[in-house]
Amino acid sequence: MYFPGLNPILQGLNSYYIRIEKLIEHFRGETGTGVIYFRGPVSQGAVFFESEYFMESFFQKNGEMISGEDAFNHILENCSKNNYEIYIYYLNPEEVYLWSEVLKSNPEEKQVSLNHNQLKDMRETFPDQKKTGYIITYSKNEKAGIFFAYGKIIGYLIDGSTLTAEKQNYDNYLTKIASILKKPEQKTDVYREKSYDFTKISASAAPASPSEESVKAMAEYILILDEYIQNSKKIKYEFPPLLKRKFMEHIDEYDFLDPFAAELVYSSGKIDFSGSTDEESFVLGISKCISEIINELNLQKPVKPIYEQWFKNYNNIANRYNIVFPF
Repeated sequence: MYFPGLNPILQGLNSYYIRIEKLIEHFRGETGTGVIYFRGPVSQGAVFFESEYFMESFFQKNGEMISGEDAFNHILENCSKNNYEIYIYYLNPEEVYLWSEVLKSNPEEKQVSLNHNQLKDMRETFPDQKKTGYIITYSKNEKAGIFFAYGKIIGYLIDGSTLTAEKQNYDNYLTKIASILKKPEQKTDVYREKSYDFTKISASAAPASPSEESVKAMAEYILILDEYIQNSKKIKYEFPPLLKRKFMEHIDEYDFLDPFAAELVYSSGKIDFSGSTDEESFVLGISKCISEIINELNLQKPVKPIYEQWFKNYNNIANRYNIVFPF
């Protein structure tokens, strides 16, 4: 389990004596954004958070990783039964999102032997194809890795430390890789999650902006699910991080959804849109994200009657762009 190997702001806590939910609540207020890491003898877990929201949770045992609410529940259950060391790290808001995305990467190739050119080619596919994931190369006594989020280098692993993405660290990483590749027993593991092909985005003149009516309609479309999740006692994760992660999944098709470009900002039932896209893409991009969240959380039945009023109010938009329920 990897995230920036900074010095923890607190360490040495024993899970036997800690109420984990209260601990998370405290540091959400104390540090704003960060990650709480739980290290046990045979398993480990991590909870990423920001001041107002749980971001993502991970639990790993016997090489198997799970995420989301299941992971959070495993952490709570295991911490009450087993002895975990607890470390708290501060991460800035962008790092919280990016590193939680990296941890979702799946193993694509493990324990493969590569020469220098093969490794270089593989490494270059990440920025070329806007991929998220990491490459770890290792021998018996050495290890080096490079981490990408949406094609951007966000960190390096040099032996035991995960470092920030600064130029001198890249030079150190290349030096370490050259040393490892000389070892006959060297191997490489590749983990990838997303592949964004920005060549699909048209380079033609900027399209017309969506109408005021469509912006208002889609803001209300988001708000319905926002309020439902906010008022639900069964769903532990808050809506804004769910929406932000879902936007990130679809920026290949709808680049205006990129949360770090901030062309579309949703807050409290309103959308502030400063990007350029046609109305169809605007409506379909948002509706696709919302429908996927509803399906993934199995909320089709409870939210259907709430959405009926939206379809009555915005029947023209729903018909024009073929938005139907159930999704």
